[in-house]
Parts: sequence; C-alpha cells; structure tokens
Amino acid sequence: MKRTRRTAILPIALLVWTGVAGAKVHVRAHAAKGSRPSATTSAAVAADCNCCCFSQLAFTTGLPDIGATGCSDASGTISGTVVDDGGATLCNLKLGGLYFGGAGVGVPLPLVIPDQGSSITKITSCDAVTGDFILAATTDTDVGGSNPNRSCTAAGVNNPEYPGKPGCLFGAPIPIPNTNSPATSTCVVNRVSVDASGTGNCGDGSSAINVPLLSDIYLTGPTDGLVPCPRCAGPSGSETCQAGPNAGQSCTPADSASLGSAFPTSHDCPPASAAFIGSLPIAFALSSGAPSATSTDLSAQPFVFCGFCGQQFTPSFETPPHPCTADSQCTNGTFPRCRQRNSGAFGQGPARTITENGSPAGVCIGDGATHAATLVSVFCIPASGNGTVDSAGDLPGPGAVALPGGSQLLAPIAGCTTSTTIGGGTTTSTSIGGGTTTSTSLASSTTSTAVATTTSTSLLPLPTCASATFPACVGQCAGTALCLPVGSACVCQGLP
Repeated sequence: MKRTRRTAILPIALLVWTGVAGAKVHVRAHAAKGSRPSATTSAAVAADCNCCCFSQLAFTTGLPDIGATGCSDASGTISGTVVDDGGATLCNLKLGGLYFGGAGVGVPLPLVIPDQGSSITKITSCDAVTGDFILAATTDTDVGGSNPNRSCTAAGVNNPEYPGKPGCLFGAPIPIPNTNSPATSTCVVNRVSVDASGTGNCGDGSSAINVPLLSDIYLTGPTDGLVPCPRCAGPSGSETCQAGPNAGQSCTPADSASLGSAFPTSHDCPPASAAFIGSLPIAFALSSGAPSATSTDLSAQPFVFCGFCGQQFTPSFETPPHPCTADSQCTNGTFPRCRQRNSGAFGQGPARTITENGSPAGVCIGDGATHAATLVSVFCIPASGNGTVDSAGDLPGPGAVALPGGSQLLAPIAGCTTSTTIGGGTTTSTSIGGGTTTSTSLASSTTSTAVATTTSTSLLPLPTCASATFPACVGQCAGTALCLPVGSACVCQGLP
C-alpha cells in the first residue's frame, strides 16, 4: 500500500513511563478518525528519526565570526539587520556578536560572545510520531560531572565561585572592554534566574528555549590594560588566573584565546567581589527561528524598542526597573514617562526593526551527534542604576545576539528503542528501561486511506553501575553505556 504521512491529529493518549526516582518520559500516540486538527502539532517525521530515547539536549556555542566592528561593515557573517521605516539597512548584525543600547551607546559594537559554553536542558515529553519534544531545566545533579553548575539551566543552584549568587551559570564570563572610555569597562557573569523551558523538534533540530538571566555587572575599569575579566592563561595544561582574587591559582580556560586579548576567561578566575555593582534581569529567549522587535513612537520619545518608566528630560529610571509600553502604565509620579535612555538601537537613531536570523540543524538530530545550529535572541536590557555603566551602554535599551554552535542529544535511556513502519497500518514501538509494559492501539485516518496507529512501551530494568558511589558515578557499564546519576542512584545510561 502507498506510504502516507499526514499532519498528526490532536493527541488523546499519553503513555507515561516512571523510571528510577520518578524520572518521566512521555510518548504520545494519536487520535482516532473524527478528531479536530491541532494547529500546533507537527507533521510526522521519518520513521528512522527518533529523539525519544534521549533525556537531555545540549547546545554549545562555537567560534564567532564578527569581522570588523561597525554597523556599515559587511565582513564576517551577517546574522541580522537593523532597518529604518523604509526598510533600508542601518546596521548589519554579526554572528557571535553581542549588541546593546540605543543611539547613544558609547561602547564599540559588537562584543564577542565566548565559545565553548554549554547549556543542557532535559526532555520531559517526546512525541515519536511528530518528533516534537518539550524541554525543562536541568539541575547540577541532573548534569553531573565536574562543575555541573556551569552547564545546568535551573535557578537556585548554588555557585561556589560566586557565594550568595545562585542560578546555573550561562556561559563563561564576558569581558566588555571600552576603548572609548576604559574606566567604564566591565565584566559580565550571566546566571539563570528562572528555570529554563522550551520546545524542540527531532526532524529538523529546531528549538525555542526561554532562559531568563541575571547579568551580574562588575565595574573593573582598565584592569591590566583592557582586560575586564581575569584571564586564565599560561602553558597548556598549566594555566593560572592572571588577576582577581584567585590570581596565581590553577584554572581551566572556558573559551578560546583566539577571541581576543581579553580571553580566555574562566569561572575559575572570578572578578573581585568588590567590583560588583548590580544585576540586570534579562528576559532571554533563544530560538532557531527569526525573532524581531519593532520600535514604537511614544509621547516622550520616538523609536522605542524597550520602554521603562523614567523621567521626561533626565536619564533617571524607576527602581526596580518598571517595563512599559505606554505612559499610562507608569504610575509612580516621579517616573511618569515610558522611554529608553536614547531612541533607536545599537548606535542608530531612526531604527524601526531589529531582526536576528537563527538556523536549525536542518536534519534529524536523533543520532546523538553534534549538529551545527544558530540560536538567536532579541531582548530588552534595563538600566543598572550605575550612571557610569548606563551612560556607556546607553541603558535601558534593546539587545540582540546570534549564537553559532551545535545541538546534541545526550543521556540515552537504557534499553530504549523506537521503530515506526507504515503500509496499511502504522506501528510505533518504544522500549524504555523501567519495569512494566503498556500498549495502546488507536485508529487514525485520512480521506484516502485508513491507517491504524499502535504505540507500545516496553520497560526494562535500569542496571546500576558497579563500584559507583552516588553522586560520583564512575562505575563501569557494559558496551558503550555510561555510568550517570539518575535521581539518587548511579545507573548505566545507553545501549550495551
């Protein structure tokens, strides 16, 4: 019979596996004839494309390609644009570059985003037919290994490097040297303020992940020239912190020295706590799509991308930051106007639209390999409350970034296999470690053919690791399986 794939219909059955310590994987089947179509459900993926046998997704940043600085420059890789009312390009945005501020920004842009930064989310629900999956935050326990707080994505995780500042760290410290005003140079440490969440698709590797951040600002000034964050440098394998409270101590670089004279940086080499001036809440939403922002003309100011309640004629804003889209939302009489510090974006006054262009892997990512992708974000940055920093960065104002890198599925589920065949009927079979077997058979149809869908889940025991003591899971597993922490035990993850 002719192979037929149609847009999947609204799910009505959900098979839930509860494994070690309550871990859950959801595998969806699909509705019978007569159900209403779902506007948010993806078309079916190829039968051999399966992500439901993995429990985590990682994205690791790659080397930037920003070329020369300046909006008119076309070197490097252009990832987005800032355009005016007529659609003319005012600024080319570069891959791996960080942009911020309005027309009055005093820092040469773009800044370089460090490579080698990994962020790991966990798959909490997975549809083997459509390839869609749901993502949630990982804790340091979920990630395991050394320094797990540097790649997890949950709020509330303790950071021994930064006492009293919880939240998984997001990337390496970012140096922001200001050649125009060295005294305003800063070091930025990003940490997760709200648990990450998102969605993805196995068939093309697309994803959308919300990772709200707190950006901790350290006003370090012209430390060691223009090296705002302490560097981790020296002979390979014998690197030491070059400055800061850990100066002289051994460290591991978290990014590449080729990024510039202010690199490599590392959380092993934090900036001095005395230089900390405050934290900026950033509503950071990464996407492999093409997010954009359009400015608004408000009573106090035209070309406003990111309104915050402030004063009419002075760059003074309400604390804590009060985001707004109209004056009527500013109820504090001292700060009655909705505005940015200056109009526009990234040094361009009459800026109307900011667009960044992401790119998914474009192929099935179910093989567990690393696949090139670009995640992008357009966001708002509030004022820090420090006049020196806000003046140099022209804050509050918009921000934009394009992160080149790679997506990879991690932590394969022990004993899990999924196969789908179509031809007169569709059979989706998923085998997952655990202990019981559940089968659900549902009928689905199209106008030309009736297709039966069967989803079955077989649960097998998850073997513990020999000679392993939780949470240091260093035991031996058969074949290619890895000894990893799951819940409160060490178990073999993967296929022997």
